[in-house]
Amino acid sequence: MQLMPQTIQDLGVEDPFDPRENVEAGAKFLKQLLDKYKGDLAQALGAYNAGPAAIDEAGGIPEMTETRDYVDAILKKLGK
Repeated sequence: MQLMPQTIQDLGVEDPFDPRENVEAGAKFLKQLLDKYKGDLAQALGAYNAGPAAIDEAGGIPEMTETRDYVDAILKKLGK
């Protein structure tokens, strides 16, 4: 999973290239985002991609093509 340097630090990741530690941290971060956005998967995914500040500032998924494409692709794969 892609983890930004601040997220690595916040989650106490020692080796972001260790597959187990990386996936566990990424899953923990996604859970934190789902809690923050009260289960709103689209917003949590948007925050995972663009960062929570971007979602908070936009009041939802920001008008960023990369982020919108990312969220749409995952939701489509999940059948949502």
